[in-house]
Amino acid sequence: MRTTLELRDAYYARVAPLFGEMLCNKTLGILGDEKSLDIALLLARCGMRQFAAESMSELLKRKLARQNPLEDRYQFCELDDADAVLLAPGAERIFTDRPTLSLSFPENTFIHTRLDFFPGGCDSETKSLRWPANSFDRADAINRTAAFAREMLLGANIPAQPTILIGHERWPWWIRGFDRNAADEYLRINRRDRENNGAIPRHGRVLIVGCGSLGSVAAMRLAPHVVSLVLCDPERVAIENPVRQEFGVDDVGIFKCEALARRCESLDASARGIVRAEEDSAEGVRSFNALLDREDPDLVILTTGTGAEFMAASVLRRRAIPHVAARCYARARYFEIIAVDGANGPCFHCLREQLHTGPAPSLTPEQKARYDPDYRPGELNAEPASIVESGRCADVLARIAYELLRPGAQRSRWLRETLAQQRNCFIGANHAERDDLGRWAYGLDAPGKVTTYGAEDVAGAMPGDRCGECGRAV
Repeated sequence: MRTTLELRDAYYARVAPLFGEMLCNKTLGILGDEKSLDIALLLARCGMRQFAAESMSELLKRKLARQNPLEDRYQFCELDDADAVLLAPGAERIFTDRPTLSLSFPENTFIHTRLDFFPGGCDSETKSLRWPANSFDRADAINRTAAFAREMLLGANIPAQPTILIGHERWPWWIRGFDRNAADEYLRINRRDRENNGAIPRHGRVLIVGCGSLGSVAAMRLAPHVVSLVLCDPERVAIENPVRQEFGVDDVGIFKCEALARRCESLDASARGIVRAEEDSAEGVRSFNALLDREDPDLVILTTGTGAEFMAASVLRRRAIPHVAARCYARARYFEIIAVDGANGPCFHCLREQLHTGPAPSLTPEQKARYDPDYRPGELNAEPASIVESGRCADVLARIAYELLRPGAQRSRWLRETLAQQRNCFIGANHAERDDLGRWAYGLDAPGKVTTYGAEDVAGAMPGDRCGECGRAV
């Protein structure tokens, strides 16, 4: 077991450089209740070290120390010294001349989240006193707010339409900009008689294969809302993992599946870890079938980032077990989630690597510098990204997985319609990019959006063609 000093040396040598220096000298002021500090914790995992939290400074210090006890350079400033200010639920009325981002949750409306940008500061208070009871809405709001706050601190232009509305009952990842008066009117006409903010019931037994950046975060999102979790991964927690996976420094050296099971149990979940790797071989098929026989899951999540997911998806399709497979593209600028409802609709093989999704984004600088000629379809091909990016994919993954667990009639309308249209490949954006012809990569014109693709988007398909795996007409 390495000493704290050895771990700190490794952290500063191998982990801290991944953040870059862009945020390390920026200061975010935070006004709100304790939950708003979760936004600060996300930004700290992106390299931010300076905060102005006023009365919550001591609480934030303790949270930061628990999250990353190896970082000893955090600084706490006065609000007047902040580069930008975040107003979250529970904040008192303030006047500030700093660029300000106000987070609120409209009540009695179909819209989930509202973000207001004030480039020259504001004389205002947050429009909400409380956070939504729905944990998926909370996670989505925390992630989106951290992403916007980071852009504001880095000098990105405030949107021409300074009010952003996020999430709708018809589509949780809907996002649109308005001027303030238009946003008020849109909320008025989207009113509902009562707010649907009840507790989320527990559903089903979930098997997660792969406990890295996606699997670990998704497990923690699902833990309060499922009957049980079985977590599979062959690796141990490394010093690089805690900054963007759901592990702490105290987990370094422990098997990921076992450390994650312990963390899920802290959320009152029944969880168990199994140290194992999947193999795309005859023995791998036998072993995976034996695992399914023993655990009898209601849903399986595949987040290994390896070609073994093709084998696992084949087995799951034959056994009609619902499953969801997720992966991030380069730098997690975009991500992909394929949701298969047992034996229904297009299978994993129908969609993975088969879709025509329109223009793709340009290569990242890392790809241009060292394009990998040995890349194989199905293998993980994302350079390191922050937890804001990979966590966004995991949040979407967890929400889709939970909805797929629910009995058919209880599923949200957006999932029922998506499955009925056989558009069960979800592609999301953490970044929006146009090509030379002005077309948006994957058809996503704003960071935060998610769209769907399906059987009609399979490239080169001809009438009468069938999937070689499930036999379904393409």
